[in-house]
Amino acid sequence: MDTVYSVYNNPLRFVDPDGMQADDIITVDSYGYITNVEVADGDHVVVVESGNQLNFNDYEFDQDQLESKIGEYYISRGNPSMEESRLFVPFSNDQMADLFNGIEIGDIKSNYELASAMQWLGPPLNLSEMAYLGNLGHGAFDFADDMSGVAYKGGNNQSGGVFPPDGYGGFIKFEGSSTLYNIYDAGNFLTGKGFNLLGISLESTLDGANFNSRVTLNGPDSAADQRAITNGDNYSGIRWKK
Repeated sequence: MDTVYSVYNNPLRFVDPDGMQADDIITVDSYGYITNVEVADGDHVVVVESGNQLNFNDYEFDQDQLESKIGEYYISRGNPSMEESRLFVPFSNDQMADLFNGIEIGDIKSNYELASAMQWLGPPLNLSEMAYLGNLGHGAFDFADDMSGVAYKGGNNQSGGVFPPDGYGGFIKFEGSSTLYNIYDAGNFLTGKGFNLLGISLESTLDGANFNSRVTLNGPDSAADQRAITNGDNYSGIRWKK
């Protein structure tokens, strides 16, 4: 093996016994603060201090944010007056339950059941269910701004502001999950959970989200969008109290 080539022509950049490692290893604590970065030329890997690796719902798209966080970490290390660099903000099941209770999910479910009951009346009244669900997707179940506020208040990424453009604003980690979500995918996750709480099938939720994305001229949902919705639908952290 060419040992210089194995460390990308820079054998002093990182220590690697077999010369095969090619990952930036970003270590974070359980609150999302970066505690160490081992720099290399390959992809970024994020691990919690406990040793568990974290994944990204949209890894390729989130590279710019990861790069900026590495730079922010080194700047903060050299400036004691700066706050620690935070990669993600945790979002607990209690916070999620409070969020859904705050939008009065019980009333939403009752209203949906009423709209659904009108199906037998035929057109045009049978369209009330579709209209109601579509309105939810653009209204009460649009959680991107809520997730942006959580990240912003948590000091996750101040540069994006309260309403950041897609690709900025930091990351959210839901309790019990090993996946990090950018702000808009975190919103998609909660949208999936919201429709799940109403008893809407995952297939219908995915189809509806894709349709809404097209009619609002944003093109079809990306694979990451649909994956976040699916993960939210499957999330068991909260459920209806029996």
